[in-house]
Amino acid sequence: MDQQRQKKDSVDKHFSGNYESVPIIPERLFDFDPNTITDEEWQALGLSEKQIRIIRNYLNKGGRFRKKEDVASIYGIQPALYERLEPHIKINTPQRF
Repeated sequence: MDQQRQKKDSVDKHFSGNYESVPIIPERLFDFDPNTITDEEWQALGLSEKQIRIIRNYLNKGGRFRKKEDVASIYGIQPALYERLEPHIKINTPQRF
């Protein structure tokens, strides 16, 4: 076996099984606050369990979405997914007196 073939086989072996299945694109999106949405609602928006777990860990450690673009900065959120969700992100900011 030549060197290029061995390298390709090694790369293929490394990446096999590391890809998540492509999330299902829901027929209807809905407005949501990423700080308060449930895991089931994230799933209804087409996020995978892994993506939801990353967001949940972020929030559980004190992270907070202050602006829409913060959702795009989460590891595992691809630009295409963010573009689809962005018009529906409605962050409720608490009133300060």
